[in-house]
Amino acid sequence: MPCPRPPWLRRSRASHSSGLGSPGALSAPRSQSRGEDEDAEEEGDGSPGSGPILPPASPMECLICVSPFDGVFKLPKRLDCGHVFCLECLARLSLATAGGGDAVACPVCRAPTRLAPRRGLPALPTQPGLLPRDARAPPLRQGSVRFDRRRGLLYLRPPPPPPGTL
Repeated sequence: MPCPRPPWLRRSRASHSSGLGSPGALSAPRSQSRGEDEDAEEEGDGSPGSGPILPPASPMECLICVSPFDGVFKLPKRLDCGHVFCLECLARLSLATAGGGDAVACPVCRAPTRLAPRRGLPALPTQPGLLPRDARAPPLRQGSVRFDRRRGLLYLRPPPPPPGTL
């Protein structure tokens, strides 16, 4: 026998016309043509995937860690499939993936993305439109982000000294 849904996930009869602040706002919108049998079947279903449909995460944060993107380790990187994740989460995903680190599978759709040899994850295309305004401008002499798969580390490589200073 399936477990009943918690009260905050149950739909009230007026949920299809209520605003975002109501408990029914988390579930899928109802059409007017549905019958009572379908409602009872849906609420008592309890099978995987039958829960409420949540709004998508903000495009300004990583889908995995739900942290806002920044200009260093939380850099938004786009995979070949079009999904975007922060560099740090992709590095962790890469470490958990079997193989030599020459590809990473998207955690959403499982589409593989081949990585550039010797450059790896930091070479994936960055989505600058997802960065906060203060992180969009390239910082002066910040250095470059590197990924050492063997040691499992993301690190910031210092920039070379300016010419003429030693």
